Amino acid sequence: MLPILLYNNVANTAVQPGGMVDRTVGTVGQTVNNVAQPGGLLSQTVNTVGQTVQTTIGSTGNIVENTLDNTGKVINQRTVASLTNLPVVSETRNSAGLVVRRVRDRSGAIIEYTLNSGKITNPRVIQPAPRR
Repeated sequence: MLPILLYNNVANTAVQPGGMVDRTVGTVGQTVNNVAQPGGLLSQTVNTVGQTVQTTIGSTGNIVENTLDNTGKVINQRTVASLTNLPVVSETRNSAGLVVRRVRDRSGAIIEYTLNSGKITNPRVIQPAPRR
């Protein structure tokens, strides 16, 4: 019976005003403008134990998943993908002759980045993942 009580307490705390879900909604509102920037938010969810899980695009092209505790502190981090390993949707060249690639991540979001001497620059979400 104790695990159920603990889960209910965590879930109830998460959904209370000022709880993790309330703060998550505020965070999403604040970070939507940063989605297209390296280190910006690609997606954000709350897991079954009330922890916020954020997926971000790093400036080096890694897609990183961070699990946060109820204070917003990162308690787990893992690289889940690299932009260069995602399925290519399109590839063109910009006015400087650099490769501009659009890829689709596992959520369905379309991400665009530029390859400059083999390095990823300017990663940005150009189409968010479809709502489920």
